[in-house]
Amino acid sequence: MNYKEICKRGLLLIGVLIVGIAVGCPIYKIFKIPCPCCGVTRAWLCLFRGDIKGAFAYNSLFVLIALVAVAFVFEEYLFKKTWKKNVSFCVLGGIIFLQYIVRIL
Repeated sequence: MNYKEICKRGLLLIGVLIVGIAVGCPIYKIFKIPCPCCGVTRAWLCLFRGDIKGAFAYNSLFVLIALVAVAFVFEEYLFKKTWKKNVSFCVLGGIIFLQYIVRIL
């Protein structure tokens, strides 16, 4: 992966964050159910204020979701083999999905 691809992915991630902060969660606004990432921004804000319990109350996987986003940007440097990347993202996605199901129920 070259520098240009990293910049594109980084800008995409920043764009998603800006839209999420400015507009809010589009999934929640349309379907009235929280998405797997709902509460992540509020969780980070609580953590920055020193409220660890409050951060985990908003979304207990907020650190993992941030790591997945960073891994998306730098995936070629983190995963030299494609199968390791696929397995890693499937496992992380599965964990996030299971937590999402538990939150909905």
